[in-house]
Parts: sequence; structure tokens; C-alpha cells
Amino acid sequence: MVNKQRLTREKIIIRASVLGIMTNVMLVLIKTGVGLSANSIAVVIDAVNNLSDVLASVITLLGAKIAAKAADKKHPWGHGRIEYLSQLLVAVLIVYAGTDSAFRSAEKLYFPESTSYSAIGLSLIALSVIIKIALGRYYKITGRRVDSPALQCSGTDALMDALVSASVFVCAVFFSSGPVNPEPCVGLVISAFMLRTGIFMTIKAVDEILGTGAGEKLTSEIRKLVTEEDEVISVTRVVFHNYGPGKYIGSLRVEVRPDITASEISLLTERIRKRVFENCGVILNAVEAKASELVMLPEKK
Repeated sequence: MVNKQRLTREKIIIRASVLGIMTNVMLVLIKTGVGLSANSIAVVIDAVNNLSDVLASVITLLGAKIAAKAADKKHPWGHGRIEYLSQLLVAVLIVYAGTDSAFRSAEKLYFPESTSYSAIGLSLIALSVIIKIALGRYYKITGRRVDSPALQCSGTDALMDALVSASVFVCAVFFSSGPVNPEPCVGLVISAFMLRTGIFMTIKAVDEILGTGAGEKLTSEIRKLVTEEDEVISVTRVVFHNYGPGKYIGSLRVEVRPDITASEISLLTERIRKRVFENCGVILNAVEAKASELVMLPEKK
């Protein structure tokens, strides 16, 4: 069942990545043509940004393929953490795109050039905004559904791209024929947002690679499940290690009633393992049971 779920998740991520590659390649070609014909640095920057999105989708696709590989002797807990590396690479691409856009915009600020858009060019820019919003929402929803950090990063990036294209469209419609062309300033502001997003994603990816806890919500849920067992008095220790999105392996220490036998403890630990895995998807490689030292008094009638 777990292998089947992982396979389905891999297919969903690959499908989303392929869709992103095809969409962004189309947008790169469209925006490059519009940018060169209109002599617009903002549109050319937007095309370069979409090219980085193509690379990000390729990275996400490769990361999903590698992460879905079965565990082996060298990697006994699987290859799921490769997705955090994919997330980091996508974030670095966003930082690079933001830095490159900032330099190009600053250059055009000091050496301004006039722009001239055709009606077809403006229509294509407007269409690209709609496409990027739809793609960003699709990435975000799919990324949350299959717990893919790389897809969610790509979704944030796509929505940022939509903002870029929308800003370019506004400048093209209202300011391209005026005495002052604000495109370089708009490019600098957008670059700052891109850098902020990329840096935030980089920090988050590094945190995941270094290792983070399971979170209070999952820990509380497991404690509640385990303490529902009649033999368990309390859960005294919970330790989890993350080996990829949604893949936790850990151990528990529980305090049990002093009147249960060794064989009952063995059955209890197996029940706990099965119950935690079925309800939370967490693999418990160790469940330590310690008999309570408290004196269990009979209830008063």
C-alpha cells in the first residue's frame, strides 16, 4: 500500500513538472519575441525568469524520480530527502533570476531606451499573466496534496512571475508612450520580491536538509493514539527522524500498567506500531515499554 502511494505521488509530481516545462517553454518563446520586438528589458527579463522555471521543473521532476527509488543497502531509509535538495536548487534558481533581473534593470535605469508594443504583444503579455496564475495555483494545490516542497516552491515562483508580467503589462499600456519609462524601476522592485522569496525558500530548504522535528500536531496525534490503549498509562518520550516529505521514522517510550505480562507487552508494542503507521504513516522502529512503579489502587465502589 505504501509503495503504491509513493508511486502515485511520483506520477502526480512528474505530471505537474512536465506541464510546467511545456508551459514555460511556450512562454519563453512568446516573451522573447515580444521583448525583442518591443525593445523591452522588462519582458526580456520575464522571459529569462520563465527559462529558470523550466530548469526548476526539470529539477523537480528528477528529484521526484530519485526520491521514489526503493531503499537499498547504502540508503536503508530510502531516497526521500533528495526532494529537499530539489527544493534548495529551485530556491537558488529564484535567487539567481532575481539577482540577474536586478542588474539588468539597474543597467536600463542608467541607460534608458524607448519601447514600442504592438496590440498582439500586449495581448500575449496579458495572456501570460492568466497562464502563470493558473499554473501557480495548480502547483500550490498539487504540492500541498502530495506534500512536495519543490512543487510548492515552484507554485510561489509562478505566482511571482504573474506579478512580474502584470507589472510589465501595466507599464506597457500606460507609460510606454510617455516621457519617462518606469520599466527599469518596476524591474528593480520585482527583483527585490524575487530575491526575498528565493532567500526565504533557501532557508527553509536548508532547515529541512539539516533535519526538523515532526511538529507538535503529529506528535500530539501519536501520543493520543498510543494512550488510547488500555495498557498504556503515558507516553514518556517521542523521537522522530525525517527521511523525506511525509516520511518519518521514530521511536517511543511508553509507561504501561505494572500488572501486564511480557507477552502482553510484546503484543501491545506490535499493536502500537501498526496503529501509528496506519493512522499517521509513521514507521516506529522501536517501542520501549516500561512498567509503571505506581501502585494501582482498585477503584472505589
